[in-house]
Amino acid sequence: MERAHDGQGTDWEERLRRGREVARQVGGKRTDESVAVVVLNWRRPEETAGCLASLMTLEHRVRTYLVDNESDPEALQALLDRFPAVSAIPNSENLGYAEGMNVGMDRALEQGATHLLLLNNDVRVTPPLIDRLLAIFRLHKDAGIVGPCIRFPEPDGRVESLGIDVNRFSGRVQLRFHGTHPDDVYPYPHKVDAVAGAAMMVSAALVQAVGQFDPGYFAYFEDIDLCLRARARGFASYVSPRAVVYHAGAGTMGDRPERIYYGVRNHLWVVEEHGMPLSRGLRPVRLAYVAALHGFQVVRERRAGLMAGLRHYALGLRDYRTGRLGRCPSEQKSRL
Repeated sequence: MERAHDGQGTDWEERLRRGREVARQVGGKRTDESVAVVVLNWRRPEETAGCLASLMTLEHRVRTYLVDNESDPEALQALLDRFPAVSAIPNSENLGYAEGMNVGMDRALEQGATHLLLLNNDVRVTPPLIDRLLAIFRLHKDAGIVGPCIRFPEPDGRVESLGIDVNRFSGRVQLRFHGTHPDDVYPYPHKVDAVAGAAMMVSAALVQAVGQFDPGYFAYFEDIDLCLRARARGFASYVSPRAVVYHAGAGTMGDRPERIYYGVRNHLWVVEEHGMPLSRGLRPVRLAYVAALHGFQVVRERRAGLMAGLRHYALGLRDYRTGRLGRCPSEQKSRL
């Protein structure tokens, strides 16, 4: 199925090539490890302040880049007054998670980073996070992406995800060890199909070879797409159970119905691009199964309201069929 551009931002294929070129220009310039942190903010400065404050507890001093989508100059300046060491990258429009992170990665790579820790603004880190993630890259030469154990906030503290399972036959995607007590997870670093974008470390070598997030996804499933593209090029994704971050979850999107739109549309695109090859008769069955999973979730949870949820679900299905990627149409109309 051919993709259709929505007119927002740059063409995704050109964007991926540009990201690889940035990494190629800095590749080989450093033999030591230089970690940069990229944090993405969109209209939640207090949430972001909590993330930036937690970075001050890390065992290493790292250069931090704050990408501010649809930037509010006053709110951004207030953040910089509190965290003067942070490098801000304001964007006049909401570029989404994928392109917003790409912009931050570009800046970090240009300034010599060898590894990039990408964080949602509703994540809180704990030491020794950097050491434990870097250790995987040192031990496993095929490592391109490494994730920590992502846990729900205390006092519950149970596991949100320790990597992601992707069934390339059925298309089903599941968070590993979701809801499990941390003491009951597999304790050693291991390979996984994918790592959650809420907290992941990627190497400059991976960006050079594979590229960055596909901006067409805008938000959701771009992390899985990157991990599966990386695997196709010989880079593995790992998780380190003893590296821990806490994630509030849905801190930016909340219960907005656009989550449903991105969820169903982008999940179907991931299956389209990375699913196991099937016969002409089985392929539509798999797509219908994936679509049904999201439809059932809309009806069961009703987090965005039933009618709004069903409307955005239908929009997501429509835009998948027409190949339209980028920002949700309802967000563009309302400028949310």
